[in-house]
Amino acid sequence: MKIEIDNDAADDVVRASMLDLYESLKDERCKLKQRKEDLEHNKTLLAAVTTIIKHITAHHNLPKELK
Repeated sequence: MKIEIDNDAADDVVRASMLDLYESLKDERCKLKQRKEDLEHNKTLLAAVTTIIKHITAHHNLPKELK
């Protein structure tokens, strides 16, 4: 079975596929950027919490990883 379509129809199909792919990749890039920002925020928050714990906890009561 052979299906024939004209060049304009083929171009429209390819264009639509590429636009869908473009939008998907753009959305994924935005999500990755947001996750990176969240990770940086979490690192900063962890450092602040660690500092507070060290300040208010006696050295011998600190978990090993904080000594």
